Amino acid sequence: MIKKLLRSKAVWVAVLTLLGTGFALLLDMTIAAHYGASALSDAIVIALMLPLLLDTVTREGTKFSLVALFTKRRDNDDAAAWQTYLNQLFVLSLLIGVGLLLLLQVAAYWIIWGLGPDLPAEERSSAIVIFRLMGLMYLVFPAVNVLSAYLNSRKKFYFVSFRQTFVAALVIATFFLFKDQTEHAEYLFGIGYSVGVLAYFLFLYLMSWREGWRFHWAGVLKGKAWRELRGAVSWSTLGFGARQTGRMFEKSIASTLFLGGAASYYFAFRIFKSIQTVVGSSLAITSLPDMAKLVGKPEAMRRSVLKRALVVFVFVVPVMLVLGFGASWIIEKVFMRGSFTQEDADRATEALYYLLPCLPFFTLTPVLNSALYALQAFRKVFYNLLSLSVINVVLAYFLGQAYGIAGISVSVSITAVLSNIISLILLRSCGVRILRRNAPPKAQ
Repeated sequence: MIKKLLRSKAVWVAVLTLLGTGFALLLDMTIAAHYGASALSDAIVIALMLPLLLDTVTREGTKFSLVALFTKRRDNDDAAAWQTYLNQLFVLSLLIGVGLLLLLQVAAYWIIWGLGPDLPAEERSSAIVIFRLMGLMYLVFPAVNVLSAYLNSRKKFYFVSFRQTFVAALVIATFFLFKDQTEHAEYLFGIGYSVGVLAYFLFLYLMSWREGWRFHWAGVLKGKAWRELRGAVSWSTLGFGARQTGRMFEKSIASTLFLGGAASYYFAFRIFKSIQTVVGSSLAITSLPDMAKLVGKPEAMRRSVLKRALVVFVFVVPVMLVLGFGASWIIEKVFMRGSFTQEDADRATEALYYLLPCLPFFTLTPVLNSALYALQAFRKVFYNLLSLSVINVVLAYFLGQAYGIAGISVSVSITAVLSNIISLILLRSCGVRILRRNAPPKAQ
């Protein structure tokens, strides 16, 4: 049993994802420890907000859709056509990066002013500098997403799962190595992200070269290939963007309930979301290339989904029980330092308690979505995510007004169950029934 687990790609991806989550938390703690709850820490957070949001939305929006698309094209195209397609897409991603770099550098002042209108002048200037120092990140992160999808389609999941650890570790190292050598140590976060993402880009480039990809100028995607890419990527990216926007509204609603409401909810949700990332997303990423090859085989896809759903429940239900009994202790040990008081910890614990009942369903969501991505039902995934985001925000508002921070957590629980039900309905509309056997294909 142990040997089987050690050979499992999903287990190692989960371990690397957990490591990355730990480093991201360590980075947050570094900012909090050195700047506390101050105007300068607000400036750092505001400067990082939009770049990290853009990176997250495009990464999550492309990692499933591009893998399904790559698997299909690699199986159907000859070697020369496949290499040409990859190179055209790589060039397009670099051009998008150049456009983002120029746009965000020019608009930096207005972006920071819009995100932090109440920042004092000195801290606003610091935020603008940090924002501009992240320029190399803007330049290469679209190409990073393309290379990541290529490696995932080749089942080289470890290289891609190492991303958060790689980048966060370099940001932390940059800060601690040079913070005593400059009067503006806060600038090192911007420099660290540029260095980290650029170094990770070079690492992925070398790993892709090792897997057989060779860059050569092949122009830019156009015609049918461009329309296919746009249909795959735009719907999934917009859907994930809608979901992230819904999460932002949740925090905004929590902030209206009491002073520190957004922070209390954020810390609870951070622990809750990490379980989905480690278990659900790891299973979805590692299963997608195989699921893409099961298109046209509904019974085989059904068994594949059920197998991973069983893994989700086996791993997540015990975790849910442990968190239920130890939520207060965990939140106090992880977050209660500095200005985070016992009252804040109690409120965060309350939020976590009401999130926990839906943890298995919340974790199952990316597994069900990966089957829809394999079937290239990108538009259906978009409408699913958009409608659920709207439902979640409406429920969060009314339940939050009625029951406080617990009501917002309950809205997430309700939405998670609805998400699973709708995903099952959408899979059935694509010809794959999950809860009952599929009829064998009719003989021609």
